Amino acid sequence: MKKNVRILSIFLALALILGLLAGCGGKKEEPVKSPDAPVAPDPSQAVPAGEPVKEDPSALGPTLPATVEGPEDNATVVSSVEELINAIKPDANILIKAGEYDLSEYLEKQNSNAWNDSHDYVFLDNCFDGVQLRIFNLENLTIRGEGSKTTKITCMPRYADVLCFKYVDDLTLSGLTIGHSEGGSCEGDVLYLKSCHDVKFDDLDLFGCGVNGIVMEECSRFEVTNSSVHDCEYDALQFNQCEGKFDFTDCTFTDNGWGTFSDDYDAIDVTFTRCRFGQNESNDLWFEDWYGGSDNEFMEPTQYPDVMPDVDPGYDGTGFVAFDEEAIQNNKEWVGRDDSRFSISFSDGRNGTLKGVGDPKKFSWAMSEYGDYAEIYWDGSTYSAGVLSFFKMEEDGPYQLCLSLYDAESDIYFIAK
Repeated sequence: MKKNVRILSIFLALALILGLLAGCGGKKEEPVKSPDAPVAPDPSQAVPAGEPVKEDPSALGPTLPATVEGPEDNATVVSSVEELINAIKPDANILIKAGEYDLSEYLEKQNSNAWNDSHDYVFLDNCFDGVQLRIFNLENLTIRGEGSKTTKITCMPRYADVLCFKYVDDLTLSGLTIGHSEGGSCEGDVLYLKSCHDVKFDDLDLFGCGVNGIVMEECSRFEVTNSSVHDCEYDALQFNQCEGKFDFTDCTFTDNGWGTFSDDYDAIDVTFTRCRFGQNESNDLWFEDWYGGSDNEFMEPTQYPDVMPDVDPGYDGTGFVAFDEEAIQNNKEWVGRDDSRFSISFSDGRNGTLKGVGDPKKFSWAMSEYGDYAEIYWDGSTYSAGVLSFFKMEEDGPYQLCLSLYDAESDIYFIAK
């Protein structure tokens, strides 16, 4: 019995020793790795210094469709007049590629009646010397170029407005040069807007021969920035039956025949901020107080804006000055500066007599609505016959009275007697 136990013990000991020997000489099992565990770089795969690293496409995941970058806000890009006109509709956001676009070249080929029967928002109007484009009755329209220095819209007819908008709300124009392609005398405006509200203009270069730069009729709420109006025959800006706020910031108004006009300045709130005005525009605005703003640049006025007399060769450019009622009251007798046969005498109140043109003519006078000159009315008439204004040949010189009669070919200058 003891012998059998000893044999079994020896057998078990041998089995244990053989198992240990097998464990030491066999292959080790790889531990299970976590999916998120980082893999140590293989030094044998290192890229030599100075060479570009090549990405393994299989390591970047599935291939995605290429993103094609287009104009911001998903604008409709156009590169011809036809494409531009056909893109105009409510909620349109139009980007005009750089270039010059002559509206007339395309519009003159169209039959106006057939066109108007087939288009809802763009109409063609016949004018004296061609065809005019009219954009009508829509909302939320944006038309922008790639910059006023590179994108230009013109039309040829001088009786046509280059761009005409009627009953268009939420209108934005930007990055454009706009004007008539032919110079000389014009009857049309550069931009004409009627019953348009919430309008924004930015980076516009508006040039004549247009009669006026921007004409706003029955409009409200305009914001104009970084724009210029120049070389128009009459006004840079014109407000007709408008109301509400009109803001002009960082704009330039130069070389226009006048400056601004409104039939009711009391109804509009106009602000100019950091704007620059040329000589004629400064003449027109210097004595006015209907607008507000700050940091504007004016030139020294050389001529009173509301009267343009045929001055003699000795005129030295100092020009008209503000109307002075006190000078009228203190100097009741005035004689013609160049012809003493003419004289004006003022009585108490606002009455006077003009001598030197036939029988003496009695008149009354009243300050104009602008308060800078006086309208005169022949005795018994309710129609203005002309204006009285003050003039100086020299900055520190005496007042001269200028009489401009509407039915006369020239003006008469008087000096105090």
